[in-house]
Amino acid sequence: MLCDFTPACRALLFWRRREAMRGERAVKVSARCVVVMGGGAFPPTLRGGLHRVVCCDARFEKGPCDDDDDLGLGLRPDAKPCGSRRDPAPCVYGGKPRSWKMTSVAKPEIGANGTGKPVANGKIANGHGGGAPVVRTPSTEAPPSVGGQGGVNNNGSGGKVTLVIHKYETPPGAEKQHVVQTEDLDRYVAAMKESGGFKEQLATLKTGQLKPWTVAQKAENKHKNRYADLLPYDDTRVILHPLKNDPSSDYINANYISGYHKPKAYICTQGPVEKTVSDFWRLIWQEEVCKFIMAANLVEEGKRKVERYWPETCSKYGDIMVTLVSEEAFVDYTIRTFKVHKSGSPSKRVVKQFHYTAWPDHGVPAHPLSLVEMVEMAKAHAPSSKAPLLLHCRSLFNPSSSFTVLASAAQGTIVLLEAALAMARAEKRVDVMGLLYKLRQQRVNLVETLEQYEFVHEALLERLFGEPTRQPQDKLLPYFNRIKQDKPGTKNTDLELQYEKLKQLSPPLPPEKCKFALTNENRLKNRSMEILPDDDGRPILGAGASSVYINAVYTNGYASRRTYIVTQYPLIITVEDFWQLVYDTGSQTIVLLNDVDAKDETCPIFWPQTGSMHHRHLRIDHVSTDVVTGGVLQRKFKLRNTAKSPKSRLLKQFHLQGWHKGDVTPPSVDLPGSFPGQGGALAAEVPAPKPHHRRLLVSVRQVFGKCSP
Repeated sequence: MLCDFTPACRALLFWRRREAMRGERAVKVSARCVVVMGGGAFPPTLRGGLHRVVCCDARFEKGPCDDDDDLGLGLRPDAKPCGSRRDPAPCVYGGKPRSWKMTSVAKPEIGANGTGKPVANGKIANGHGGGAPVVRTPSTEAPPSVGGQGGVNNNGSGGKVTLVIHKYETPPGAEKQHVVQTEDLDRYVAAMKESGGFKEQLATLKTGQLKPWTVAQKAENKHKNRYADLLPYDDTRVILHPLKNDPSSDYINANYISGYHKPKAYICTQGPVEKTVSDFWRLIWQEEVCKFIMAANLVEEGKRKVERYWPETCSKYGDIMVTLVSEEAFVDYTIRTFKVHKSGSPSKRVVKQFHYTAWPDHGVPAHPLSLVEMVEMAKAHAPSSKAPLLLHCRSLFNPSSSFTVLASAAQGTIVLLEAALAMARAEKRVDVMGLLYKLRQQRVNLVETLEQYEFVHEALLERLFGEPTRQPQDKLLPYFNRIKQDKPGTKNTDLELQYEKLKQLSPPLPPEKCKFALTNENRLKNRSMEILPDDDGRPILGAGASSVYINAVYTNGYASRRTYIVTQYPLIITVEDFWQLVYDTGSQTIVLLNDVDAKDETCPIFWPQTGSMHHRHLRIDHVSTDVVTGGVLQRKFKLRNTAKSPKSRLLKQFHLQGWHKGDVTPPSVDLPGSFPGQGGALAAEVPAPKPHHRRLLVSVRQVFGKCSP
């Protein structure tokens, strides 16, 4: 039997009933790529040992294919068949086309440890429940496309890989599993995203209330809940030590969550409301929490999402005094350190808050790098502590939910990620779906949306296979020199591999993300139609400009957002817009990264070399031109809006010399103790932007005859 097992074109077989009606040669799966043992009483389309396989569209939805099929099996041909049944198409992962042979599997054997789990090729198969697994053996060593409910594992036979598919429907209360070897995780994630497998997995898990939460619904506790549909289950709720003469003070909207083989590894709670701020600090003190993660902003979309529960300097919450010791801001998160002391206690404790500020109002972060980095920093703090890691976030409105309209996005994502990471490192395999099944038994609706579920897998890949690039300042230059060296056994350096990864993380924007740049009015303002600004990240010019559009984008700095503006070298028709951009954004520093040819009309000199120039209401006066270290020119200008104020703003322009038109990089000039090249000299001269201070504007260089970023 031959079949193309690419995500875009696969054999798709549906079993319409939970149990096999005849024999033990078939298994109920909700799979994108399924193989069934040949022979037996199969419908006409399958007789003859399954030598004919029909390719079905990967987006095909569940449904009966053949009402005359008394066994409940059906095949539907794709509108675009995958070609010859005898010549399968190449694997989506590259390499030779694969032919797949059927391997008969006997009834499940009892494992040596007496578990009673199915055994495949001498190994205990993944999953629970009855039914013999179906084994597909590829004729080459290429990795299989992933489909169905099962895991990819190496059977130790000549390096070949087997994919074991198990019956997913399990007895009531049984554990649900979907195990994948970590070495296959990257290919598995790519295949599942393309085929819609993650959506199918998530749909099988129940949402909404799964257990009683009677304590949370008591009249005396209702005001302590932010939402009526996001309550703690009775069996896993955190019980506070009650205050004197107040028996209901033992309640807080929080649950213990077990991690991978670690009971009560986490506490998931709601963001404090005004009446529960003191309860929140009681929780931290009682559970001896030394670090906690906040994944919310106090105000989002103009609405209060979380009550501010920490002080500007120091405050007392009930009988607990909290003092802010330090605050360190990064672009996507802030780390605060508190000293916490309870009245009557001889001890004082240090507690760190890791506040992730980049979780969007809707959806998930664009990439997991900064979240992964922050969680690693949180784990590195007080690693010997046995106390739970506390997490809270704000709740989101989720109109697609079938039961509840609330979802705690970030905390569930982080907890599931950490549990999956622990399993992967301990067992070299991971069961994200099974772990999520367990988490939802402990707190309602953890990881509710497809975006969140896929984000966990992407973050898991980053945690398992991503190389740390954060380096101390004194080790940065040696690190840079090391990653420039050829990597043994490959044709690439680590630096080149990092660059390739960056390109994967930042694919080209689709046209719908750049609508303003593509309007007829704005097309002529772009130097290249391949380099356009994202509608969500571009500056918008204010009153007085010829239009609101300019080819420019904001970029983040180390400790703050939108610290820099990157723009193309001005065209003749956009010089006025460039100066409007400088004025509107409050920029005081301009960096120019290319030489200017006075004969090149496409790249005009846009500043006054002497005297002054005017662009509508803006006046630019030349002050001075000086040569600084490493062939960098520094020019000073005064910028004034003649229609508004007599006051002028002092601007500095740093102009890198020697980067000629068509050169990919600037000329190399080694500077002692710095990075090579004139870029190092430029970086040494340009002042770093101050926090909350607008802004440093970079006019980009010419590459291959074009001015482009």
